[in-house]
Amino acid sequence: MSDSPGQPLFPPPPSYPSGYQGGPPAGGPIWMGPSSTPTTAGRAIAALVLGLASLLLFVTLIVPVLALILGLGAAGEVKRSHGARTGLGMARTGWVLGLLGICGFGAVIAVAVVNSKGTDKETSVFALELGVCYDFPEDPSVAVATTVTSMTEIACTKPHDAEMFFEGHLNPTRDRVYPAAANALFFEAATTCTAEPFTDYVGKPFDIKKFGIFTIVPDASSWKLTKGEFNCFITAVETGGKLTQPAKGSG
Repeated sequence: MSDSPGQPLFPPPPSYPSGYQGGPPAGGPIWMGPSSTPTTAGRAIAALVLGLASLLLFVTLIVPVLALILGLGAAGEVKRSHGARTGLGMARTGWVLGLLGICGFGAVIAVAVVNSKGTDKETSVFALELGVCYDFPEDPSVAVATTVTSMTEIACTKPHDAEMFFEGHLNPTRDRVYPAAANALFFEAATTCTAEPFTDYVGKPFDIKKFGIFTIVPDASSWKLTKGEFNCFITAVETGGKLTQPAKGSG
């Protein structure tokens, strides 16, 4: 304390800025600033736009994937902002539409796979299946024996050369000698096919006026390996003709 003349006994109170209100608190002054206005999250807008585009561009896959990623990211951003960001509804709409677009892309792929099954598929003669329709590499001839290594699998509802209806073996014990005359195998296989196997498959006995029969028999090199496996096919009556519907159970 000073007794000097002209000196105040206590210092004047501090001067606070105009933005200060309420007096000095224990922890110091409080500075009042302007309140912030919530803004829309940019990723939410982008997700909505891409989600809507996914309705038309889902086959590209990339558009719905981006909509899904941006929508989920924007939804998380809005929730974490505690009111500083808006656009949760747009974000959710974007990622939902993106997810639907991805599902649509998957459906297109699934349909394509189903439609492609049995069409333009080269199949080895050692992997032919019963009830499946095929096109020959070239028109079969009853006069000339042709070596066939593969056939083209095709839907039975489309024009096709043949439909496989029976598979048998001419050398089941692998001890039969391969015949010198290959035509003997064709005759033996055809005789077997046109009997009970044909009736069981079609529903009526073989009628030469309605159907033809084509057989594939093994050559000498595969005679023992395949147990003399042979395949029988239903064909059209006229040479080079096409079947247009499944023969199984057709009568």
